[in-house]
Amino acid sequence: MFIDPDIDIPPNMPKPLLEDLERLQKYYDADDWSNFELVFDSVDSRIKSYNLTGRISRKDAVQLFHRYGIMI
Repeated sequence: MFIDPDIDIPPNMPKPLLEDLERLQKYYDADDWSNFELVFDSVDSRIKSYNLTGRISRKDAVQLFHRYGIMI
């Protein structure tokens, strides 16, 4: 599990997703891996859901997957 800070979060992400990403970063920075894992699973599901429903583009989803080390 990692966050690649060299890959930016795409602009105009939905607010609920941004809130999850902020929580994920907070747990990552604190080395709180149990909470990180719980939020990580939520982020993975939300990115996929938003992409499938058209709330974010495929390009943005792939960028987020790469930033958070999610294999696609």
